[in-house]
Amino acid sequence: MDVVLEVDKDEGWCRAGSAHGMKPAAVASDPLECLRRLRSGTVGAPSDFRRLLLVASWPAADRALKHLLAQCCHEFPTIRYGCIESGPKSVLYACGLHTGVVVQVSEHVTRIVPVYELAPLHFSQRQVPLGGELVTRALQHAIAHKYGMDLLSASAWPSIEAWKRRACYVSADWVLDQRLANDTTALCVCAELPRHEPHRATSRRGCPAHTTVCISAERYEAPEVLFHPEHALPTLQVSDLSGIASHVFASIYVDSDISLRAALAANIIVCGSVPAYLPGFTRRLQTEVLALYQQHVTAGQTSIAAHHDGFDATASSPPLAAPRVHCAAPDDPELLMYRSACQLCQDGAVEWRPTNEWT
Repeated sequence: MDVVLEVDKDEGWCRAGSAHGMKPAAVASDPLECLRRLRSGTVGAPSDFRRLLLVASWPAADRALKHLLAQCCHEFPTIRYGCIESGPKSVLYACGLHTGVVVQVSEHVTRIVPVYELAPLHFSQRQVPLGGELVTRALQHAIAHKYGMDLLSASAWPSIEAWKRRACYVSADWVLDQRLANDTTALCVCAELPRHEPHRATSRRGCPAHTTVCISAERYEAPEVLFHPEHALPTLQVSDLSGIASHVFASIYVDSDISLRAALAANIIVCGSVPAYLPGFTRRLQTEVLALYQQHVTAGQTSIAAHHDGFDATASSPPLAAPRVHCAAPDDPELLMYRSACQLCQDGAVEWRPTNEWT
């Protein structure tokens, strides 16, 4: 059986399964323990490993990756091994594309990587400290400011995180959402604080401890920090940053070569853990990037044509396609890398080596 082992060093988990199953069967914090469960049949029928494909975010020359490969070779000395680096190329391959912009929104950072013919354009890559953790902080500060409660301690973080995943969404119509929040109770969601620590939610005004709060406008205001951090509360200290859409636009139309822009803008792939639990993220990114395109590209060409008689903007510059945001895996973006590795195994696109070449 061909086995795929995906290791995420940032989140601290590993998952493994058959390359033909397209879905992991074992999940653990340790790579070897994950493989042992799969082999012993703890998570299903016991299997004999024939080849193992390791998927990791480390480059092939990384010392940690070599150490992990040495451990696997010692544990399973008779099988052949393959190794690929998880990244933008894997995302595009899973989507059946060779060119596009991969926008990976994780809990801590957002990575924007343009890829042309499966080659990352390093000069156009961007990394922004905007992610799911910042949305949690924004929701935490908003509720604390609204109710005058001490929710800024570490003990309240799990509750705020759960509220964010259950209730927050990205607004598609800000005016309509404001009207619903101010005039109706359609957006109201009640959230309870942990009962085992009510003393941590004592009001600063000396009022009795609150155990239940109602969030309404905070549901869409907190994720807004990902697109317009300059409007966030000063306590978040992100007012000097630009939003994700601005960085995506700049990565394509400022940092990339003019001859590649149309091909890159044709496929903007959104993946990562944050779009999986924030409804409306992809649609909002589409709206923001299109607005920036019309403001800076379309309006700029029209302005040039207006000041020069006989100037044809379409004939004097390469055609610029309007950006189109496409969500990479709407059902489960977190499994995108794993499924890409499984597809590589099935397509025979993996270079397999014996144990002695890795050790």
